[in-house]
Amino acid sequence: MQDEALALEEAQDVAYMTRLDHLFAQRHGTSGIASEMQVPEPLDEEDETIVGDEDDEMLPPVLQEIPTADGLLNRYVRVIHTNGMHYLPLVYCACQGHEIIPIDLMHARLVPTSFVYYRTIFTAAALDDFRLTNLECKASAFQYWEKLQRSTVGGGNSMDLDNFY
Repeated sequence: MQDEALALEEAQDVAYMTRLDHLFAQRHGTSGIASEMQVPEPLDEEDETIVGDEDDEMLPPVLQEIPTADGLLNRYVRVIHTNGMHYLPLVYCACQGHEIIPIDLMHARLVPTSFVYYRTIFTAAALDDFRLTNLECKASAFQYWEKLQRSTVGGGNSMDLDNFY
């Protein structure tokens, strides 16, 4: 029974990688579905929510220090992995167009939460770990998220993390 499940999972992985290779091949000049898709351009402007300076005082000191971009103006994204949450700059080449970025992310086994504006990205390993934890330990998504927060902070207070980045 377990061998059948592993064989099915391996077949799904092969199908997934075959689809990504097909999309990658379309990127380099062959026509197909990807060239006909109308993908909106990513938003360059910030969130238009009005936040006053007095709101900064309510944030814990940890959140006031998180930068939004690196020295080369690459925006930081939150990467969720099995060992916690990490803030890393997202560096990509847009010479082929912005509609290729989700394909490149998926080819690297990274799953963005949005295909238009990238703020949070899950690794395939984190999604596999959540699925296994959910099936074997009956842990809910909230419990898994709390586990990731504790892994990120170490022994500190997980309430200091910004869940709405």
